[in-house]
Amino acid sequence: MSEKGLKTTDLIVVEQIPKITEQLVKVSAEIDKKVHEAESLVCTEDSLASVKKIRAGFSNDFKEIERLRKHVKTTVLTPYEQFEAVYKEHVTSKFGKAKEILDKKIGDVESELLTKLTDDLKVYFDEYAESQNVTEYADFAKMMDDITRSQGLPKLKKIAKERIDSIVIGLQTIETQPEEQRAEILSVYKEVLSADVAITTVSKRHKLRAEQEKLQAERAARQAVEAEAVAKVEVVAPPTPLAPPKAVEDSDPVLRVTFTVEDKKSRLIELKKYMNEEGYKYE
Repeated sequence: MSEKGLKTTDLIVVEQIPKITEQLVKVSAEIDKKVHEAESLVCTEDSLASVKKIRAGFSNDFKEIERLRKHVKTTVLTPYEQFEAVYKEHVTSKFGKAKEILDKKIGDVESELLTKLTDDLKVYFDEYAESQNVTEYADFAKMMDDITRSQGLPKLKKIAKERIDSIVIGLQTIETQPEEQRAEILSVYKEVLSADVAITTVSKRHKLRAEQEKLQAERAARQAVEAEAVAKVEVVAPPTPLAPPKAVEDSDPVLRVTFTVEDKKSRLIELKKYMNEEGYKYE
């Protein structure tokens, strides 16, 4: 098929354009005169009816001019709309159909070419990754998801080699990290393929764990000290038999009060001794 374009010089010829007689400038001067007269009117109770009549006249004049404008619009647009309908039927739709057919043909071929290019690149990618012993971390779909035909196979191979080499360097960097963290770093690295990100992520995790363990140890130590202090108080001042309660008047009821006392060890011993001497019942 020839690629030469259609000769369009005589395809569309405008034989006649509706002539519009324009008197708007003259009408505009008359409108200005009427507006000026309307502005000078004095509207009172006596003149209200006449002013309304003038307003109605303005409204009627405007409606008539609007009717003429719409008539002109219809007169001008109707032939074009008829032409446009014919144009869409005989030109637009046919060019559109041809474009759709050609787009599909081109798309199918380009898709096949991209598939072949991708397959060829994957063979190289897998072979090179295996030669560098990094197949566990070299994910073709993830690392080469931005390939295009315009790049060409040689350039894409170069990109693939650079990205696999970066894995080798990343793994070498991870080998310099503390042995107890390497497995965890490698697990993160497999997802992000960035040694710096993986190392930083695991380092933060371990720091957080260490802080939590430190807080737990400090809490346990405090609890042990408190338990030891209570035990010593019990040993130094064992409970003594309660003295008979002092006689109280019938009007003084017996109450139960629960509270916690925090003080120095010596003062706690004195408090317990005092309660025993005074005959207080406690648990």
